[in-house]
Amino acid sequence: MKKVLFLVLSGGLVLANGASMHLYDIKSGKITYKISGSANMMGMKMQTNGVKRLVFDNYGAKSLTEIEKVEKRSGMGGNHIDKTHTKSLVDKHSIKVADFNNKTITEIPNVGASMAGGGNIKQKSLAMLKQMGGKKIGTDKILGYSCDVWELMGVKQCIYKGVTLKVVSNVMGVVNKEVATDIAFDVSLSKSDFKLPNFKKNKSVQRQINQGAPANMPSAQEMSQMANALKNMGASIHKNGANSHNTGAQK
Repeated sequence: MKKVLFLVLSGGLVLANGASMHLYDIKSGKITYKISGSANMMGMKMQTNGVKRLVFDNYGAKSLTEIEKVEKRSGMGGNHIDKTHTKSLVDKHSIKVADFNNKTITEIPNVGASMAGGGNIKQKSLAMLKQMGGKKIGTDKILGYSCDVWELMGVKQCIYKGVTLKVVSNVMGVVNKEVATDIAFDVSLSKSDFKLPNFKKNKSVQRQINQGAPANMPSAQEMSQMANALKNMGASIHKNGANSHNTGAQK
């Protein structure tokens, strides 16, 4: 659910791209983010640190996102460290994800481009955000850029001309942050900025897509029903979380 919310709130990888789509009000950009997170639940502690880099061109019609992060977990099951390093290239035709751990590239069709239907995706994402119960709660300034702060189900995002510069989520005690530490807009880009490593293709995933890819896309009515379902789910989570908190306080 958090992944769905993140995609909707920020425009996301899946719903963002297409040759005629307008995701950002900025033609191109390079942004570096600091990633951090923590949690302490049921005797298990988690700590996350990392870096995210976003490069986009043609108002978001093409983008590359690189994430390097380390997650440390400790508790009754012992200590564990997970390292993640991925590069995701998105255009109007496909989504390609390079996994540096497995040295593979997974490619899937960008079905979201068809679902979104082109046009101003920034406005469509904002409309869906409002439909799901999202609210603008103020403004903030990140590295000199004034952005609008939107909140939905424990997730706050600071958005500047469609570009998310800061994300803070606090959902049932799990805190995650992404904050821009370096921003360059309207920059000159080259093919090397969108280059993926020369890894082997993940054929098993491609085979599953070829054999079981859905023929029909969700209708506008189905998308609206999905938004309402997520809104109700979010309200339920907040209610249960509040009840759990109050119960704990009474104890």
